[in-house]
Amino acid sequence: MILSELIYRVSITASLGNMSTEITHITFDSRQVTKGTLFIAIKGVAQDGHEFIPQAIKQGASAILCNEIPTGSPDEIAFVAAEDTNEALARVASNFYGNPSEKLTLVG
Repeated sequence: MILSELIYRVSITASLGNMSTEITHITFDSRQVTKGTLFIAIKGVAQDGHEFIPQAIKQGASAILCNEIPTGSPDEIAFVAAEDTNEALARVASNFYGNPSEKLTLVG
């Protein structure tokens, strides 16, 4: 899926790089990053995912979604900054998997 399609309905504050980058995997765990991955940096209670952006890039990430684009970012990696990366993760995952909740029939 194309990065620009994945970030549909995400509150983006900035972007850098090729938004037509092909994404084959999404993760917020830098240990699971492979070529074609969108790495989503999330600030947690014990760890800040932004600290793992260099590791994700080294492992082949094609794009990074974070709160703030780091200075000196490599040109070959697409960066997207969002207001809330937790909310962005939910929207990106929904887009990646074809918005499954829209296909549910609810009866109340």
